[in-house]
Amino acid sequence: MYHGGQLSEDFYVEGKVDFFDYCDNDFMSLLEVDNMVEELGYGNVFMSYQYRIPGMEIRNGMKPLMTDLDVINMCKFVPIHTLIDVYIEKITPEECLS
Repeated sequence: MYHGGQLSEDFYVEGKVDFFDYCDNDFMSLLEVDNMVEELGYGNVFMSYQYRIPGMEIRNGMKPLMTDLDVINMCKFVPIHTLIDVYIEKITPEECLS
């Protein structure tokens, strides 16, 4: 999970990477992603979640993680690609509404 930085067109800049191992696809949900983000120390802030489709670049391979269905779609890549890049960014309350 990339965090503490910002997405540019081609890169995630000025951030960190932390790994969450042994995630069970059958129990993955947006709530589980929220819990991972909270473990990283981001409580009580608005966050945007996105994942990168394996094999694609940031500029054209990003998908939002906003619902459980989005998480289920992300998990469909796991049987072939065991590592999925998730990017989180702090956003303002106003950005949440758009």
